[in-house]
Amino acid sequence: MKKKSLLIALSSLLAFIANSQHQLNGTVKDAADDSPIPYATVALLHPDSSAVTGVMTVDDGKFVIEKVAAGDYIVRISFIGYETECRNVRVPEQGDLGEITLSENANILNEVIVTASRPLLVMKADRYVVNVSSNIQSAGRDALDILRNTPGLLVDQNGNVTVMGKGVQIWIDGRPSQMSGEQLKSFLHSMQGGEIERIEVITNPSSRYEAEGSGGIIDIRTKKGLDLGVNGTFTAGYQQGRMDNENTGLSMNWRREKFNLFGNYAVNRYKWWSFLDQTNIMQTHEGEITLNLESDSRHSEAGLRHAVRAGMDYFLNPNNIFGIIVNTYHADDGIFSLKGVTDISPDYQGINHSTADNRKTDIKNGVQVNMNYQTTFTNAKQQLNFDLDYARFSSDQLQRNANSYYDSTGIMVGDIEQFSNNNPREINVYSVKADYKQPLWKDAMLESGVKIGQTTTDNDLKFEEFSGNAWQINYGKSNRFVYTEQISAAYLNVNQKLEQFSFQVGLRGEYTNTNGNQKTTGDVNNKTYFNLFPTFFVNYQALPKHNFGFSYSRRISRPNFDVLNPFELTVDAYSFFSGNPDLMPSYTHNVELSHSTGTLMSRVGYSNTSDMIFQAPIVDEITQRTGYIWRNFGKCQDVSAMLNYRRQIVKIWTANLTLLGVYQVNTSDEALGEFVSKGSTAKVQLSNNFTITPSLSAEVSGLLCIGYAYWIFHIQILWKSFSRLSTDAVER
Repeated sequence: MKKKSLLIALSSLLAFIANSQHQLNGTVKDAADDSPIPYATVALLHPDSSAVTGVMTVDDGKFVIEKVAAGDYIVRISFIGYETECRNVRVPEQGDLGEITLSENANILNEVIVTASRPLLVMKADRYVVNVSSNIQSAGRDALDILRNTPGLLVDQNGNVTVMGKGVQIWIDGRPSQMSGEQLKSFLHSMQGGEIERIEVITNPSSRYEAEGSGGIIDIRTKKGLDLGVNGTFTAGYQQGRMDNENTGLSMNWRREKFNLFGNYAVNRYKWWSFLDQTNIMQTHEGEITLNLESDSRHSEAGLRHAVRAGMDYFLNPNNIFGIIVNTYHADDGIFSLKGVTDISPDYQGINHSTADNRKTDIKNGVQVNMNYQTTFTNAKQQLNFDLDYARFSSDQLQRNANSYYDSTGIMVGDIEQFSNNNPREINVYSVKADYKQPLWKDAMLESGVKIGQTTTDNDLKFEEFSGNAWQINYGKSNRFVYTEQISAAYLNVNQKLEQFSFQVGLRGEYTNTNGNQKTTGDVNNKTYFNLFPTFFVNYQALPKHNFGFSYSRRISRPNFDVLNPFELTVDAYSFFSGNPDLMPSYTHNVELSHSTGTLMSRVGYSNTSDMIFQAPIVDEITQRTGYIWRNFGKCQDVSAMLNYRRQIVKIWTANLTLLGVYQVNTSDEALGEFVSKGSTAKVQLSNNFTITPSLSAEVSGLLCIGYAYWIFHIQILWKSFSRLSTDAVER
C-alpha cells in the first residue's frame, strides 16, 4: 500500500514538473518603424485577469516567460507612450507568440505631454535608426543641425554630410530627395527639426535602393500625427556664431478615422562667413609662379528660405491607403560678397598682386510631388506599394567679378576687369516604381520591385563683359547644355532570421541611357550600359547589448551634367574649369564591419573604386592659365574607421562624441603615367546638449578636422512651445 501511494505521489510530482516546464516567448516591436522596444512590461494573467507572473523585454525587444503550466492565459504587453496590447493564448500550443507590435499613444492632460522614451539607437541588418522625435533638443533646429547631432554623421562647414568618410544621398520618407549641392543644402536648412520623427542611417545600402553613389543613404522620416482631431506645434530657434541665424516653423495635423491631413511651414533667415588662405603653383613658359590667395567671404545681405510640406493619407479600408505628399521651397540667398588679394611671386607679366571684389546672388525654387498607394493582403506582412514622383528644381545665379591688377609699386596695370556669369538652371525628374513584400516561410521575407526614372537638366550659361559703359554678352564664352539620363531598374532581396542571426542577400540590375546635347556647338554624346549590383548582410546579436554586423555591396557613381559639359567656365584670370563628355561611371566595392552597444558604436570599412572620377590639372598652352578637367583617373582604395560614443552625463546634459579616421591611396592608370597618391585625415566632433527646461535647451558643439585644417564651433539656444488647438470627440 505504501509503494502504491509512493508511485501515485511520484507520478503526480512528475506531471506537475512536466506541466511547469513550458515557456512563452516573443518579440515586442514599434508598429511605426518595426524597431524593437526594450524594457516593455509583459504580464501573464489568468483568464479572470489575476496575475501569474511578468517579465520585461531586453534590448532587442525579446522576452521569455519560463515555467508556465499548461492552460489558458492572457498576455498583456504595455510600455509608456504606447497602446496596451492583450492576447489570449493557450499553453503549450501557442508558446511562440512571434512579433507583437505596439502603436504609439500620446496623451495630453492639463497641457502636459506624455510621450514614450524610445531607445536612441536601434541596430538593424542594413542600417541603424536614430529616434529623435521625443528629444526636446531637436526642436528649433533645422534638419542640417539634426544631422550634425546624429551619431556617426559628420557635417562640415559647407553643410556637406558624410558617413564613414563618404558623401551620402538624402532621402525623405523612404524616397529620394532628388536634390544635391546647394539645392539640397537650402532644403535641409528650411526643414525644421520638429518635423522629424527619426533618422535612418544606411551606411551600405541594400539592393532595394538605387545603386548610385559610393557612400550611404540618410533617410529622414517625418512625423504624422496619431491623435484624432486637430493639433499643432510651433518652434523657434536662434543661432549665433560669427553671423546670426534665426528660424521658426509651424506644424499642423488633422486626423480622422478615414483620412489624415498634415502640413508644415518653416522660414529661416541666415548669414554665412568664411576665410580662405590658399597657395597654388602655376607652371608657365617663364617658370614656376606661386599664387598666394587670401579671401574673406560673407553675406552682405541675409538670405531667406521658405519651405512648405503638405500631404494627405486616405484610408479606403484597413488594407488600402492612398497618399499624396508635396514638398516645395523658395530660397533667396541674399547677397554674398567675396573680397580677396592674390600675391604673385615672382612678378608675372609685370603683375605683382591682384584684388578681387565679387558679388553673387542666387534664387532657388523647388517642388516635389509624390502619389503613393499601398495595399496589404490577408497576411499583414504581404504588401504592394506604388509610387509616382515628379520634381522640378530651378535656380537663377548671377555672379559679378571685378578684378584689379597692380605692379610692384602699387600702380594699377590696365583697367579693372569686370565680367559676370548668369547661370539659370532647370531640372525635371520623373519616376514610377512598384515594391512588393511577401513572407516566404518562418522569419523569411522576399522583397522585389521595379523602377523607371528620367532626369533632364537644362543649364544656360551667359557670360557677360563690361565694355565701355554697358554689359555685353560674350557668345564665345556662353553655353547651353542639356543632359538627359534614363535609368530602368529591378531588384530582388531575401531576408532570413535564424535565432541570433539575421541575413539579407540581394541583386539589383540597372540599365542606363544618357544623352548630352551641347546646344551652343551642336555636339551630342550618347551612352548606354547595363550593370548588376549584388549585396549581402549578416547581423549577430551576441548579447542583449552587443550587436555585430558584416556587409558587402557593389555601387556605381555616374558622372552628372556638371562634369560632362565640355564648355570652359572661367573662374578668374588664372584658372578655369572644364567638363569631359567622354567620362564613364566609376564602380565601388564596399565591405564593412560594425559593432554596437547601448552607448558605443564602432564601424570599420574598406572600399575599392575603379575608374575614379576626379579633376586633373592642365595648363592652357596659349594663355598659360591653370585649368581643371574631369577624367577617369584609375583606382582609389580607402580604409575608414568610425567610433561614436553618446552618454547622458547628468539629467540635463548629453554628450555625443564622433571620431573618424580615413586612409586613402589613389593609383593612376598606366596610360596616364605612373602616379600614386596617399593621404589620411581625421575628424573629431563633440556635441553637448543641455535641456534646461522642458521648453528651453542649448547646444555647444565643435568639429575639428586634422588634415584639412579647419574647425567649427558654435553655440545656440532653442525654445519650443507645444499647443493643442482642438480635439474632436471621436472614439479611437
